[in-house]
Amino acid sequence: MVNDFEISIFNRWGEQVFYSTDKGFRWDGSLNGKTAVNAVYNYVIRCTVIGGNPYRFTGSVTVL
Repeated sequence: MVNDFEISIFNRWGEQVFYSTDKGFRWDGSLNGKTAVNAVYNYVIRCTVIGGNPYRFTGSVTVL
């Protein structure tokens, strides 16, 4: 069971383009209400599970 959750998505210049603390988040690939350019975006997920153990996941997603 995940207690705390946050996700940040960054463009190739390291600028945060999306942030959410909703475990059921959805990112539609838009930036400021406009369709994102085709590119690779990096994400960082931080969460804490029951017992207080923190986890950090990183990866990338490609918008086509």
